[in-house]
Amino acid sequence: DFGIPQKSRRVFVVGMRKDIVTVFRFPKGNGKTARFGDILEANVAPKYLLSAEYRRGLEERTARNAGKGNGFGMAIPDLNGAANTLTVGGSGRERNLVRVGKEGLRRLTPREFARLQGFPDSFRIPVSDTQAYKQFGNSVAVPVITAIAENLVVALDTATALPMAA
Repeated sequence: DFGIPQKSRRVFVVGMRKDIVTVFRFPKGNGKTARFGDILEANVAPKYLLSAEYRRGLEERTARNAGKGNGFGMAIPDLNGAANTLTVGGSGRERNLVRVGKEGLRRLTPREFARLQGFPDSFRIPVSDTQAYKQFGNSVAVPVITAIAENLVVALDTATALPMAA
């Protein structure tokens, strides 16, 4: 609902005085929609391509995990749908793989991770790929936080214009 093609359920808690809470409203979305394919870069460096051996290992680990009844492992989201929740460490970079040609797969780039959190392309990524994946995986969705902050400002402005309840 915020133009970010990512399945990521989050809980946001906002605390405030009683006289302000009555005027604050959580945002419902900004009306923008996006697809997983919308955040993908056109030209990606070869270092993001998975080798056949690495892919085989991922497929085996995914099958083992499925046999244990958990969903950890590789995932290839539908380009017209949403990405899986970004996670840090372990198989976090393997939950949103992109098909390249008939048999190839690649991981998302740090820029694509940033786009999945709503960061603009003008946002500089001055750290290593490893650090970027960690930072964006731990980030919040920027458009959601922006909308909450804007609604907080409206609530605060409205509350200060009202007489204080005794």
